[in-house]
Amino acid sequence: LGVATDDAMADEDVGGSLEEVVLPGLESSSRTLYVGHVEANDRLLQITETEARLFSWAGEILSTWTGAITVASANEAGQVALLKGGMVVCLEIVSDRVEKLYERQMVREVSCIDVHPFSKSKEASSMDVDGSVSKSSLVAVGLWDDYTVRLMSIAQGMEDLDVIDLSTIETEETEEPTSPSRGNRNNMMARSLCLVTLDFSSTGTHGGKQSSQGVDMLFVGLGDGT
Repeated sequence: LGVATDDAMADEDVGGSLEEVVLPGLESSSRTLYVGHVEANDRLLQITETEARLFSWAGEILSTWTGAITVASANEAGQVALLKGGMVVCLEIVSDRVEKLYERQMVREVSCIDVHPFSKSKEASSMDVDGSVSKSSLVAVGLWDDYTVRLMSIAQGMEDLDVIDLSTIETEETEEPTSPSRGNRNNMMARSLCLVTLDFSSTGTHGGKQSSQGVDMLFVGLGDGT
């Protein structure tokens, strides 16, 4: 979608309208799992069920990575985490090329994945001190059948994706379900993940200490809406 301005609307409260536009380089005949902006060199990234495509605003295809992809996440720093045949694969955009960094075979099917970076401070938001976009050191992965969410390290210098934390979703088997949907175990699986930094405050405390850096959090959306 693009924003179309109209001189006739200048005196109105509404500043423009949305209309459909054609973006060169975008694959519109395949199902898109992710599309977004890559800060480095001002590029665009599209991930479909068959490939990750890096292209310019003019529509020039710069690099691709192919595979049967079912789940995908990416960020402005050019980091990509996706699922290929039960394998979590981490890619990175380097000098206008899509390069594979790590991969790890999961014990069960992946339901959702997220690779967004945490913010360093309220002022910097998602930017590093030098003004560049922050990179994530973690990828969060939810699995279908064992009601777990895993945090895996993707820090530089790592040889593989190491699981550094595993959390189990409470299925409330021992309690009376509060709703019909809560009684269905399929609705208690992780369906969406979000790594985010919240609660910026120069006078706030976290863990007994004053902090202006915010609190790093992982949101887990379940099938029943929780």
